[in-house]
Amino acid sequence: MRSIIMSGLWTYIKTGGHPYKDAYWREEYERIARDCGVTPDHVFKIARGGPVVLDTDRLVKDELRRCGVLHSLLV
Repeated sequence: MRSIIMSGLWTYIKTGGHPYKDAYWREEYERIARDCGVTPDHVFKIARGGPVVLDTDRLVKDELRRCGVLHSLLV
């Protein structure tokens, strides 16, 4: 349990509190954030299953699908 906590703490320190910076799709998150006018952290949360509430969130999710970050079995 302690190693899990320390691992999460290390990730937090390493990324400066921005978990998207440690992600494989980092460049895509930053590009989508720039295009949609939101933060990369917000894009990361939506990509990880966060709630889609605003129209901007829908645009982000559509762009995540278009560039291949998200996949959907249902169209």
